[in-house]
Amino acid sequence: QMATVVVRLLQASGVDVPPGPDAFDDDDGSVHEANIDALAALGVVSGIGPRQFHPNEALTRGQMASFLLRTYEAVIEAPAPPARDRFTDDETSVHEPRIDQAAALGLASGVSPSTFAPAAMLRRDQMASFLTRLLARLDDDGIEVTRPSS
Repeated sequence: QMATVVVRLLQASGVDVPPGPDAFDDDDGSVHEANIDALAALGVVSGIGPRQFHPNEALTRGQMASFLLRTYEAVIEAPAPPARDRFTDDETSVHEPRIDQAAALGLASGVSPSTFAPAAMLRRDQMASFLTRLLARLDDDGIEVTRPSS
């Protein structure tokens, strides 16, 4: 579902999202497969292993931070700047640099001032907050996000 939401956000931000090649073996038959493949081609998603996406698993907060950062970078067509270490509980997470960057850009916040809970499952309300912050950041950067026609 997140792949479909992000593709719509990218398109509303003026990003051309062409179809991608079949990137994963485990999303065959998913209504979101085309969007997952398009995001893989753009480098927004990378899966969890060789040709594995696990489309029916919940996202962790750390995965969402990486997902948001790569989405932001796809829109601005540039890498996000590095950020200082912000949280004490993400030192062993592969998502730590992205978590710090997402926090620095105002896309994500911690569960406390010093902790992020990168391995915690992302709740739907948190996802909505992260996406709202991304839209606000794009607006702050002068990128117009238009509502797609139905």
